[in-house]
Amino acid sequence: MRNLPARIVIVAVLTAGGWHHACPADEALSAEARLARLEALVTTLQDENTRLNREMETLRKAEPQAEIQPQSANPLDVKTQLGDVHIGVGATTVVQGIVTGRRDNTYRNDPDRDGDNEYSDRADATMTYDLEIQAPVGNRGLAYSLIEAGHGSGLDASLDTWTGSNGDIDDDADLRLTELWYQHTFLDDSLMVRMGLLDPTNTFDTNAFANDETTQFLSNGFINATNMYWGYDDDADTWTCDNAFGMEIEWRPVDLVSFSLGGYDGDADFDDVARDALGIAEVGLHPVLAGLRGNYRFGGWASNEVALERWADAEDDRTGWGLYASLDQELGRYLGVWARYSYAAEDYYMLQHAWSAGVSVFGRLWGRDHDEFAVGFGHTYLSDEYEQAVLGGGFENHGEMHAEAYYRLHINDHVSVSPDVQMIWNARNNDKADRITIVGARAQVDF
Repeated sequence: MRNLPARIVIVAVLTAGGWHHACPADEALSAEARLARLEALVTTLQDENTRLNREMETLRKAEPQAEIQPQSANPLDVKTQLGDVHIGVGATTVVQGIVTGRRDNTYRNDPDRDGDNEYSDRADATMTYDLEIQAPVGNRGLAYSLIEAGHGSGLDASLDTWTGSNGDIDDDADLRLTELWYQHTFLDDSLMVRMGLLDPTNTFDTNAFANDETTQFLSNGFINATNMYWGYDDDADTWTCDNAFGMEIEWRPVDLVSFSLGGYDGDADFDDVARDALGIAEVGLHPVLAGLRGNYRFGGWASNEVALERWADAEDDRTGWGLYASLDQELGRYLGVWARYSYAAEDYYMLQHAWSAGVSVFGRLWGRDHDEFAVGFGHTYLSDEYEQAVLGGGFENHGEMHAEAYYRLHINDHVSVSPDVQMIWNARNNDKADRITIVGARAQVDF
């Protein structure tokens, strides 16, 4: 806009001043006189341009301006409203029903079953919800808390399986603080130290395609390895990966390699943490080849909570241990594959070997960028020591097999729905049991 008045003035002055290239009078002038006349014209143009610019600025200020209204914050984007503090709320609802299944009561008698040993026709629902709060502390610190609650025990309360059909069960409606920790980074963020109430499965045995019961596979056997004896719940008398007090250290000197160490209170009761200690170590390789990401994690663990102490006479000072591997790899824009294997020392634990593998197909293949179809299969085997100590031997170790397929339908950035089908063979190594078929659906809401 500033150039326009100058062009107008140039035309006006040249025209009004009689500036013509072929004027005979100009030809009679000396070179000095013509130069002086040009300088005078330039001065006139500059003065006029300055005057017009001032007038336009005066007019612009005099014009009424439209009031600028501040944009309203998205009510679902809490981070926008609270600055650096991030608050997230999530809810997961699962409905499942048994389509087929019959078993022989080899291991325990469940009064909820019909007299002919068939699973009762039923459909159970569960719902969990969580509140996540995190905030930066200084330039290198992060504080985090997670509050959870839920309803319903689901089908797993009546199914005799090792792997289970729903890894998102939380039958406690009371709000509970399940994670509370602080982490700090060093060495240009390559070294991280985290301490507090921790979930070991957030750091160890992770997998890009099989690690999240709210958006990926539902069965516990595909969330983490089935025979990860990473904690014992004395009140429930069961093995569990409960959150516990502990410390984690992660070091990633280069993008390709990572090293992780974790130490926890093995029975998650905050008492005698040294005696009940659980230690985990993991090495990870993270190659990116032709833009395709992969993760290859190899780890081991040791625990003073030894299973056979609860089965037979054993020394209290024995230490159980295990090894695991978790692999995932993109194979193009449309496909990803994954696999897991875990070994638990047979002298101490019920399940000795567990492996699983699967494929994920991304929805961009059919024009649905955020959808995903996945299928997984796994196999878990008894340990020979458990068979002898508890079952008295004489069993064929066929193991339990489990398959699952789901389709995650992306509704919007906050809601997804996932139909899910599962099949279980030889539940708890019981070859007299029929195949169990479970169909269900999961709804996930995040905001």
